[in-house]
Amino acid sequence: LLLVGGESANGGGLAIYALARYSTNGSLDTSFSTQGFTTKASGPASKFHALQIQTDGKILAGGLMQLPSKFFVARFNTDGTLDTSFKTTGESVAPQIGTGGVLNESAYGLALQTNGRIVLGGNAGDEFALARFLTDGSIDTSFNTTGYLRILTGTDAYAGALRIQTNGQIVAIGGKGTYTDPTAFVAARFNTNGTLDTSFNTTGSIITTLSGGFADGGFGMALQTDGKILSGGYTYDGSKGISAILRYTP
Repeated sequence: LLLVGGESANGGGLAIYALARYSTNGSLDTSFSTQGFTTKASGPASKFHALQIQTDGKILAGGLMQLPSKFFVARFNTDGTLDTSFKTTGESVAPQIGTGGVLNESAYGLALQTNGRIVLGGNAGDEFALARFLTDGSIDTSFNTTGYLRILTGTDAYAGALRIQTNGQIVAIGGKGTYTDPTAFVAARFNTNGTLDTSFNTTGSIITTLSGGFADGGFGMALQTDGKILSGGYTYDGSKGISAILRYTP
């Protein structure tokens, strides 16, 4: 079976989250929410950017919910219904992570720790940001004392994908910069308590600019069995955007 998450419309032009499940032959699996998909019936605009399956088969979906835009995670039962044991509604919205009245916050990556805790990565305004939730959907204040963290302040940065290493450390890749500020790939590694792991490039993060820094950024990643980190995204060849893959040593 194949799960796909994203957004749809509620008939009034409002973008709402959507989750669909397909059978192996490509048809909608009608045992999932009776029609093969589920959407948010009402409420603020929302969308999903990342999915993970728990060991018990329940589905975690992360993204954003407005207004204002904040990190958002929902948990669904295997039949497509919201799991009401998760924050009583099946949905949990993080507190505002950014500072100074930031309204643009969104999660793009989701990783599940072996203890069931949920890590989201994305942007809080112009900052690279992570947040962690407990298994019941509440924010985990043992993570950086607040439940969230920010790095690379003022650089239009974001975390595009997350993975958990076998030792529990969190690896995040993404990007920074705009067309007026040289863009770059970003990779960072965090300890389980939310602090930067300074054994990674001595600072906990590394910034890599390609092709003059006109359109660099990572959105996908994988961990090799030898601990090396792959980051996939895009760069610029002088006339158009092109695919790029970077590999980092542990």
